[in-house]
Amino acid sequence: MILSIVTLCLLYIGADGQESPKVVPFTSLVKTVIGSKTSFTCQSLTGSSPLEIIWFKDGKKLFDSPTIKIRTNEDGSMLIITSISSMHSGNYTCSISNPYGQDSFTTELLVEGAPNWIEKPQDTKIQLHETLKLQCSSSGYPKPKVIWKKFKDSSWTNFSSDYLSGSNLKQFDDELIITNVSRDLNGRYGCSVSNGIEPDLWSEFNVVIEGINISQR
Repeated sequence: MILSIVTLCLLYIGADGQESPKVVPFTSLVKTVIGSKTSFTCQSLTGSSPLEIIWFKDGKKLFDSPTIKIRTNEDGSMLIITSISSMHSGNYTCSISNPYGQDSFTTELLVEGAPNWIEKPQDTKIQLHETLKLQCSSSGYPKPKVIWKKFKDSSWTNFSSDYLSGSNLKQFDDELIITNVSRDLNGRYGCSVSNGIEPDLWSEFNVVIEGINISQR
């Protein structure tokens, strides 16, 4: 074990005796309770001063905020989440660099919680035969499931290709794409989001198809 550590350290020592950083792996907390507190500690196994330590979440640089605090000194850096919500789920990366090199480590934080809106579908007007794109995206863990609905005959029913005439429907995790839209699409729609943890999300919107059928000219 001691021999392995010595060998690893030697690999990060340059020809001039200066060392590049090597981040010590840190563990993630899985299924963290909403409202609680958690932290990550990032340190370098090797590395000559000065060391620059930067935190990222899902590839975006992190700064102090009402719920995230970053405390850095010569020994390392600690990222503290003071009040966990489902929005904090994601990949956290600690990057350490100095003039002789750079290293990083990434861990995933999964927070069980009800869905939260990222983007709601909006009332939409579109020309006949064009392509309609609708977005219904949210965060949350477990991963939320999206169900599209249409209001018909005084009730909400699951939306499917049965409602379409001459249009093509593609549904992804949180996006609905309909090409060559027809007048059959006119109406009121809903987007239901759930992941087994209440409350679920629901949003309603209107789709209006404008223009004249070429065959009717």
